[in-house]
This record gives sequence, C-alpha cells and structure tokens, in this order.
Amino acid sequence: MNWIIIVAGGNGSRMGQNQNKVFLPINGKEIIAHALEIFENSKTIDHILITAKQKEIDQISSIIVKYGYKKIKKIITVDSKERQKNTWEAIKWLHQNTDSSDIVGVHNAVNPLVSTQEIEAVFTEAKKHGAALLAMPAKDTVKVANKDLFVDHTPNREFLFYAQTPQVAVLSILYEAFTKAQKDNYWGTDDTGLIERVNKKVKLVHCSANNIKITYPIDLVAAQQMILQRDINHTKNNE
Repeated sequence: MNWIIIVAGGNGSRMGQNQNKVFLPINGKEIIAHALEIFENSKTIDHILITAKQKEIDQISSIIVKYGYKKIKKIITVDSKERQKNTWEAIKWLHQNTDSSDIVGVHNAVNPLVSTQEIEAVFTEAKKHGAALLAMPAKDTVKVANKDLFVDHTPNREFLFYAQTPQVAVLSILYEAFTKAQKDNYWGTDDTGLIERVNKKVKLVHCSANNIKITYPIDLVAAQQMILQRDINHTKNNE
C-alpha cells in the first residue's frame, strides 16, 4: 500500500493571517483542497492521512465532504506547533495499523502544486531505494558562513537542491528515524533529514519549480497564477 500523510496542523504566522493558511483560498478553493485533490486523483496513492488540530477537524471534514474525497483513511488529532511531532503521531498510527513494508509519503498541505507525475516518480524511487524526496535544483549560489558571518566556503551549486515534498520512505525506515529523533530530542527541518541520521540513503527526484511551499503572501500570488495556468492548459488539452 502507498500512503500519504498530509501535514495540516501548522499556524501560518509568516503569512500574516489570523487563521491556518491551509484554509486560504486559491481561485475559489482552499489550499488544502488543492493538495488533497492531487492525491485523490493520483493512481499511485491508496490512502490519505491528515494531521490536524482538534479545533480544525470539523472544518477539514466539511472540505472532505464538500469535494467528495474518498481516500481519506483518518484525521489524526495533533496539538503541537512542531511539524515533526505531528508527523510522528501519524507514523505511530501507521506503525500500529498497517504493514511495515508499506510506502509512506509526508506532504505539506501548503504544497498544492505537486504533479501526479512527480508523485509517481518519488514513490517509485522510494520503493526502489528505501527513501526518496522531491527537490528542485538550486538556482542561486549558496554561501556557507561561520559563526561570525564570514563566508566559510561556497559549495558547488551543481550538487545543491531545495527540498520539497512529498518525502517518501518505507514505513519501517520512517519509524526507525522518527523513533531515534524522539529518543535523542533531535528536531530536524525535514523528514528525510531524520532518515539520514539513521544512515539510510535518500534518493533525490527532480521536481519542477511549481512545487512551492506557500509560506509568504507572495507565494500565494504565485500559486494563484500557476494554478490558473494549469487549469487553462488542462482545458485546452481536453478540447
């Protein structure tokens, strides 16, 4: 089985809104609805889990009913501001309720523009190698600084990538990685970073620059334009 965990329990404070940004509309549809729709329509995905705050479960449930999504297996209630802790709750549920050889992806609810082709590619590579993530090649030169903010060195941009989601692995590997992180009280910035800590290799899979995480207001504007263009192209292709 292929599972996807949609992480939706954040606050979105950097968006400057008084609500969780997953509920902000893009072209008339909530951000989380755009993300769910992609996985609902993906032949790669069998089941969907969602992590959400207790106070937002009714709102998410109404979205599920509104759009008729059928793959939602469960909404996992979380109470932390920490994405890693919330994802861990979903992984524990999977560990108790499904096979350790299942393939599990973790995806930000605010990455609404991943393509079905990218989903298929990253799950295929995770099944082959144990773990994989979508990433886009770095377009800017990156400087590594020392503690005094002098440049320590400049890495070769050819080998630098911006990590995106889904990040995917065999469930047993995810469980091992998150268990160790909890034991060590280690807080990473992404899921595959925890997998690297248990000495597992992670395969990079290229994704397009459209697969952005909506963090700031300008990202919302960009996503609106990209979704509009995607819908126009879809209409033309079906004419």
